[in-house]
Amino acid sequence: MAVEGIRVLEEAEKSGCETEAVVITEDFGKEPRENNLLERWSARGIRVFQVGEKLFASISAVRAPQGAMALLRAPRHALKDIIPKKCTLILCACGIQDPGNLGTLIRTGAAAGVDMVLTTEGTVSPRNPKTLRASAGAIFIIPVIEHLKTGEILSYCERNEIRMYRTDALAGVRHTQADLVSSCAVFLGNESSGIYEPAFARLPAIHIPMPGNTESLNVAAAGAILMFEAARQRSASEARNPEAEP
Repeated sequence: MAVEGIRVLEEAEKSGCETEAVVITEDFGKEPRENNLLERWSARGIRVFQVGEKLFASISAVRAPQGAMALLRAPRHALKDIIPKKCTLILCACGIQDPGNLGTLIRTGAAAGVDMVLTTEGTVSPRNPKTLRASAGAIFIIPVIEHLKTGEILSYCERNEIRMYRTDALAGVRHTQADLVSSCAVFLGNESSGIYEPAFARLPAIHIPMPGNTESLNVAAAGAILMFEAARQRSASEARNPEAEP
């Protein structure tokens, strides 16, 4: 996949992704962070091609390019190969279409301590350029397993005793009262139709109270509230039980 932007490229480098080639502008490398990337690429023997500003702008997907892009071979993760840790936290994107929303959810998940992100069939690809930019490189920090079938996710969670919650605008337990300390997976639905998969619709619901006059929250905003509520509950639990096994 093609990625661009300083932060995304830095995270890709930290993750050890296989880099096929890099394209930079003639001015790239003047800033310390830019020079650090050049040194890392040189140390790894990665091909770096320098081009003019106009040519770079013609191949860039953003309005204000930062002067560097790379072609990467990102590792693909298989759900069956991932052994969940104790009190694992999973974010499931179910039919989310907007790449900015998915990227923001991945970035938020990484910040809140989510262990992995799962996406169902019909969800925009995490490798979409807009998703990559919105994730700010977080896609290289936590495993993202894409285009999973409903049964795969349900079987994985049931087999590993992972509690599952679907989000709902009105129904279900209040998010602050849900148990987000033990191993759990939170399912976030499509921007307009919510969680429309019948098998997921039967899961226990969780909702965020909205005292204002609005129908629902943006899915990325809802995901941020829920993921940081999980982080809050887990931090409080650790404070109460300092001797508990992590």
